[in-house]
Amino acid sequence: MSNHVKNVAGYKQCISSIADTFVCPITMEYVFTPVIAEDGRVYEQWALQQWMDKDESLTFKSPATGVNIGKVVVHSLQIRQSIEHAINSGAVDSKKAYAWKRKLHEEKQFALLKKAAENGDLDATSKLGFYYRDGLGGKPVNVTEAIKCFQFAAEQDDPPATTALGVLHINGKGVARNVSKGIELLFKSADLKDGSEHACAILGESYADGRLGMTKNMEAATHYFGKMKKCTNRDSISLYRKKAKAVCSNWENKINSTKANSGSVARSG
Repeated sequence: MSNHVKNVAGYKQCISSIADTFVCPITMEYVFTPVIAEDGRVYEQWALQQWMDKDESLTFKSPATGVNIGKVVVHSLQIRQSIEHAINSGAVDSKKAYAWKRKLHEEKQFALLKKAAENGDLDATSKLGFYYRDGLGGKPVNVTEAIKCFQFAAEQDDPPATTALGVLHINGKGVARNVSKGIELLFKSADLKDGSEHACAILGESYADGRLGMTKNMEAATHYFGKMKKCTNRDSISLYRKKAKAVCSNWENKINSTKANSGSVARSG
C-alpha cells in the first residue's frame, strides 16, 4: 500500500472518529439540531427535550451518564456545520450519513411547505400536517399543529388530511377520543371524488372484524376493501392491501361456492 493511500485511509478514519462523537446517545444518529447538555454531551434537541420532559423537577438523569444534571442546554451551530462537512467528505458511516441527508432534505421541504401553507395552498397544508404529525424535517412531533393543518385541509375536502384527522379522533391523539367522529370523517374521506385508500382500508377492516363499533358485515367489508383500488390517493400500506385482497378473494369464493351448491340442489330437485 502506497503512502498516499495510507494517508487517505488515515484521514478518513480520523474524520469518521470525530463525527462519531456527534452521535446522539438517545437516537444513535448524527445530531441534526445539536444541543450541548450540562453533562458535556451532544444531543438531538427534540430527543433530549422529550427525555427531560419525563422528569418535572429542575434536574434529570443524563441519558449518557445517568448522573443528575440541570436542564439548561446550549445550541451549537458550529457542531451542525462540522457534521455537515464530515458527511460531505464521504468519510463517515454511510447509513448515518444517509439518515442525516434525508433529514436535511425534509428540513428544506418543510420550509417550502410552510411558506406555501401560509399562502393558503391546500396541498401544502395537508402535507405539512404529516410533517408535524410524524416529526419530519428535523422537527419534533407536534400533534397540535398537525391537527390545525388537517382541520383546514379536511374542510376543503382533502382526502389524506380528512383520513388523518379521523384516525387522530379514533385514537384520541391530540384531541379527546371520539370514535364516532373519527368514523364519520373516514366515511367522508372514502366517498370523496379522489378518495382515500387508507380510509377505505380502515372501514373495510372495521366491518370485517366488527371493530370500532361496527357490526360485522362482510358485504360492506368487501365493498370498502374493493374500493381501495379505485382511490386516487394511495395513502395506505401494503399490510392493508394484502388483507383487502385476501378478504375479497375469500368472500368471492364463498359466494361462488354458495351459488354452485344452490345450483346442485335445484338440479337434483
